Amino acid sequence: MKEKKRGGCALLARGSNKESDSSADGFVPYEWKRTIFSWLIDLGVLSVNTKLKCMDESHSEVLLEGIVTRDGIKCSCCSKVLSVLEFVAHAGGEVKKPYRNIVVDGLDIDLLHCLTNAWNKQSDSERQDFFPISIEGDDPNDDTCGICGDGGDLICCDGCPSTFHMSCLGLEALPSDDWCCANCSCKFCHEHSSDDAEDIADADSSLRSCSQCEEQYHQACSPEIDSITSDSDQSCNLFCQKSCRLLFEELQNLLGVKKDLEQEFSCRVVQRIHEDVPETAIALDERVECNSKIAVALSLMDECFLPIVDQRTGINLIRNVVYSCGSNFVRLDFHGFYIFILERGDEMIAAASVRIHGTKLAEMPFIGTRNMYRRQGMCRRLLDGIEMILTSLNVEKLIIPAISELVDTWTSKFGFSPLEDSEKQEVKSISMLVFPGTGLLQKQLLQKALPDEDPCPTGAGAILSGSKSGKPSDVAIDDSLCSVASPDPLGSGVTEHMDSSTNGDGTCNGDVSQQSSHP
Repeated sequence: MKEKKRGGCALLARGSNKESDSSADGFVPYEWKRTIFSWLIDLGVLSVNTKLKCMDESHSEVLLEGIVTRDGIKCSCCSKVLSVLEFVAHAGGEVKKPYRNIVVDGLDIDLLHCLTNAWNKQSDSERQDFFPISIEGDDPNDDTCGICGDGGDLICCDGCPSTFHMSCLGLEALPSDDWCCANCSCKFCHEHSSDDAEDIADADSSLRSCSQCEEQYHQACSPEIDSITSDSDQSCNLFCQKSCRLLFEELQNLLGVKKDLEQEFSCRVVQRIHEDVPETAIALDERVECNSKIAVALSLMDECFLPIVDQRTGINLIRNVVYSCGSNFVRLDFHGFYIFILERGDEMIAAASVRIHGTKLAEMPFIGTRNMYRRQGMCRRLLDGIEMILTSLNVEKLIIPAISELVDTWTSKFGFSPLEDSEKQEVKSISMLVFPGTGLLQKQLLQKALPDEDPCPTGAGAILSGSKSGKPSDVAIDDSLCSVASPDPLGSGVTEHMDSSTNGDGTCNGDVSQQSSHP
């Protein structure tokens, strides 16, 4: 046992009072649109009014010219400001690789190289993708319960640095022998090592980590051992069962793909592509675009939240979640997070962090909208897009954290409900971002059709059919979603800003801000 009563760090959403935010951490309010071009300009890679040329596929003929603005490319023929894809299409160029076909005049480099140069301008520490925590010395274990996120009297796992409250584990007495938590035990046999491994020919008794659900498993224990052994891909990804492999492949196919919502909005899934991922797995163009949008998404999240630094390790939680950074501490291992972004053209308006634990559930600890767009239904649109994509992946439920003051809002307006006792026990075995003083709510995503009903799309999936007709769906119109829902994974505070009411046309006319702090 160990006792840790380290005070937690309150998570605070940046409000409309910019001066108070700036005095707290030096943050300067951002007045421009969050676009790839704004990012390139801010880093000094491009300048406003830089001349661009759209080339044909062989780069021998100029199809169209334009100039750089923070909002996009201003076309020389019509003076309209267009997104990268719109500009290339307007020029009649090759739209499959638009960044390769736009060249910076006078530099003879394309936009793809500009994005790469901007990414490389980050320091090595800014681009770090794994954060090893020392387990040497007198205090090798974590000081936060892996289930509730709080400190106190904690039981230490004998297989990893994780720690837990006995009450959270449902234990009345300390185990008499070595004890291993769910994070280092097989999800199938619940053992740390396979006692029967010697009786199984060629069986591997060591634990493996599934690349999708991130749970540990023995290869010999998998119910689909033949399928996963032959189908694990060339990137050293391993899967506990076929459903996780298929889900992983579908997510990789979704990376960077624009999903149209109602009106001019779209949703996109991106993830930081690490340097060790081979180009045979993810092409250079996709890698560069995803990483560029991740960098912009981090700037957006920084607008929404004050920084959160883990007191045990010094890790910036928001940054590591957005950049999907790994760690040897399970509580701080965020490599499975994807970022879902809401865009209008090339402009990023809102973003959310989502981690998908197989087809059982997905968690969404952070969602934020730029301050200038709050109470305009933007997070409602993003949540609709998230639900649409998760439903297409056959993910059963979405789980979010909520403080007690906002449980009624989430349940009555957005279709979430508290977890049943059996579901709480199931979630305890899954490594999730946990926040003291909050409760988990769930929303079922897969609806079972009645015997006489046609299996037509419902819920978030209805957006797509609504948008094809040019009219927003009912889901998109019912607009009272949160602008920021941000539980604190470290300890003492939770702040949530939620649009509390809507006008008759679906636009918001109110704001509710709840803050709960714990000593």
